[in-house]
Amino acid sequence: QFEEHILAVAGMDIIRPDLFVPSGIVNIIGTGIETKISPILQLGNTNIYWYHKNEVRRKRKMGHVNVYGESYEEVRNKIKDIMEILYGDKIEDFI
Repeated sequence: QFEEHILAVAGMDIIRPDLFVPSGIVNIIGTGIETKISPILQLGNTNIYWYHKNEVRRKRKMGHVNVYGESYEEVRNKIKDIMEILYGDKIEDFI
C-alpha cells in the first residue's frame, strides 16, 4: 500500500495489485483481546495484529485481524464470527 501511495503522489503509473486469495480485515476497536485470541485463531486462516497501546478505550483502534479463505463466502462467514467474538451483539458499546 505504501509503495502504491508513493507512486500515486509522484504521478507515476500504479501497479495493479494481484489477488492471491479472498481476504478481509476486521478492526479491533475499543476492546482488549486477552480472552478472545484463542477463539479467533481457532477459526483458522486468521492473523491477529495487536498494537500494544497502553490504554483500551471506546472508539480507539487497538489492532486488527486479517482473514483469508478459499472463497469470499468463507471470508464473510469468518468475519461475522470474529465480530461476534470481539463485540457480541453490543458493537455500539465499542465504536
